[in-house]
Amino acid sequence: IHRNLQFNAYYTYSHSIDYNSLSSQGIVVQDSTNVRNDRGSSDFDVRQRFVISWLYELPFKGHRWNAGWQLSAITQWQTGNPINIIIANTAFTGVGSMRPDLLAPVQVFGDPSLWFNNTVCATSPCATGTATFGLPVTGGVTHFGNLGRNAVTGPGFSNTDFSVIKNTKINERLNLQFRAELFDVFNHPNFG
Repeated sequence: IHRNLQFNAYYTYSHSIDYNSLSSQGIVVQDSTNVRNDRGSSDFDVRQRFVISWLYELPFKGHRWNAGWQLSAITQWQTGNPINIIIANTAFTGVGSMRPDLLAPVQVFGDPSLWFNNTVCATSPCATGTATFGLPVTGGVTHFGNLGRNAVTGPGFSNTDFSVIKNTKINERLNLQFRAELFDVFNHPNFG
């Protein structure tokens, strides 16, 4: 606290790893005979998060209409959540949660219309050599894909909320508060 200004800042670095985050939603491991193959970042993993909040009490003094004004904001930034890339192939396991084969390094572009290079080849190995992913089929035989679970990180999150507050003392025991709040002040899009 310094001259009517209060602020808090928090930074978190973490990494959550598991074998199956959302099993209650019907998502199962790719190969039940090799559960270790599903070890990866949790679906809710956020590597870095920074939050800063502040409250400034305006220095207006005098009668109850001038005093008690406050401005406050909360700003938060965080990295994105993992993306689990799967293919729709229920013929092999009966569940459409198979991952493809990784044929080339995943290039993350960061453009919401094309977040990463998602070119797919119909068979693995790919004859063209330009695809990032391939259907897990070799010589007409389907197998489990070699792409790791949650191997790509999605877009991050950024948001600022702002409020104007007016506290008015009615009597010794009773206060009245007027509050106007603006959410996502900078209208920053956050993609999922």
